[in-house]
Amino acid sequence: MTHSTPSTPVIPAQSSTVLSRTWATTTECRPFGEFWGTYHHTVTLTRTPAGITAEVDGQADTLDRAVRILHGATSTTVLSEARATIAA
Repeated sequence: MTHSTPSTPVIPAQSSTVLSRTWATTTECRPFGEFWGTYHHTVTLTRTPAGITAEVDGQADTLDRAVRILHGATSTTVLSEARATIAA
């Protein structure tokens, strides 16, 4: 059995690729099995030449908090994905 990977477009060396993905998350707060409420967040992670940046509910936030929200969510929905090539 062979595996093939999809072809990746060639990006010129003098350009950078920015990848961004945004999720809508729903987290049910159920300590001790008792329903206390639901939290809703919008989380965006963006990969830039400088590293990964995070936004939570439209505000800059730490990558750690954004990832914790995504991992702890009861459900996540991808709202958008973007790929852009920026000339250096």
